[in-house]
Order: sequence, then C-alpha cells, then structure tokens
Amino acid sequence: MLAWTWFILKHWVLLWIVGTLIYLALATLMSQFYLYHKHPTPRTVNIYMRREGLHTDMILPIEPDRQMWFDLLGWDDLRNDEFKWIEVAMISRVWTCKRNSLYSLLFWFAGSSFMEVKLYKELPQETDKRKLYVRKVSRQQVDILLQKYRECFVLQQDKAIETHEPPLEHEFQKFYLSTCYYHMFMNCNTWTNEMMQGMQIPAPIFTIWPGSVVKAFTTPPLFDDDFV
Repeated sequence: MLAWTWFILKHWVLLWIVGTLIYLALATLMSQFYLYHKHPTPRTVNIYMRREGLHTDMILPIEPDRQMWFDLLGWDDLRNDEFKWIEVAMISRVWTCKRNSLYSLLFWFAGSSFMEVKLYKELPQETDKRKLYVRKVSRQQVDILLQKYRECFVLQQDKAIETHEPPLEHEFQKFYLSTCYYHMFMNCNTWTNEMMQGMQIPAPIFTIWPGSVVKAFTTPPLFDDDFV
C-alpha cells in the first residue's frame, strides 16, 4: 500500500512540475503577442505604473474624480485636497494576510483577493526596488479605467466594502473586498494588463510577468508621437 501511495505521489509531483514549466513557457510566449488599438485622442492625462519586485499597478490623479472616489470608498481623507494621487491594486488575500499554508505554494488554485487603495500627496519616490513609469492617456481612457476599477470592488448599496483583515503598511492605505480571484491565470500583473487592454493601450494577449506589462505601458502608440 505504501509503495502504491509513493508511486502515485511521485507521478503527481512530476506532473505538477511539467505542467508548471509548460504553463510558464506558454505565458512567456503569449506575452509577445499584442492586442493593438487606435488610441483615443487628445491625450492630456498623465498616469503612472508602479513596479515593485514582481508586482505592478497604476497610480492616477484624483482630480477631477475626487467625488466619485469618495462616493465609492467613503474615505474621509479623500476630501482633503492635499491628496493628489490614488493607487489601486489587486492583491492576493493569501499573501496579503501572510498565511503560511499549502495553498500559498500551490498558487494556481483559485483564491479570493483584496483591492488595495493608497492615497498620496506626492508621487512615491523611486528606489532600487520601486520604479515609476508614465504614460499620457485621454480622458476617455481614464473613464474606462475607472469603470473597470469599480467593477472590481464588492459593492453594498453602491459602496465598496472595507475589510480590516490585512495588516496596514502605509499610513493612507485601505483594503476592500474584491470581485476578482487570484489564481494561475490571474495575478496582479495579469490584472494590470487587463486594465490596459480595457483602456485600449496596446498590451499582451496574456501575461503574468511584470516586465511584459511595463514594456507595453511604455511602448509609444502606433502612428502617433503624442507620448510621454
């Protein structure tokens, strides 16, 4: 019985390793193929991408959408005009809560996530680990992004539901329940890439890699030199 159990376990581990390698190879290959769009113009709004390690997300100016953000998040600090920038990210619930479990190793099983929101008075400073990239987009693209963000929050009477489960690491940071699920086909970079696709920014068909997301974000639009 023990020998049979070991035989099954050994082959399952081998299958997991081979499957992971095939998945990573396909994800890398698909990162090279882009969905292209003709960008809406004029582009007058600067948005930023933050890359920190393996993570990417975007930072937007709060104005002129301050009231929209306040209505959605119910965050009193949003009434303070000193805050100029808002950062929104999709974060794995397992990693955020720092749970040590088998689930955190077998990352490709579906698990819930949080929406992480941070407010800034000034753009965060770049460090060896944190890099910022800028892109000029149209107001229409920003409106699309805001709608896609809104769809990622669990709403109750049109209000995002705040959670106090994860530990806070930033003075002006909050976590909200998310409609997104974190799994092998959806990590923070995949999510950021989908936000870019929705905004009609040329982006990979699919990717899990931060480098691919940054490359797409910093690639100039086709047939147009209106790019920062």
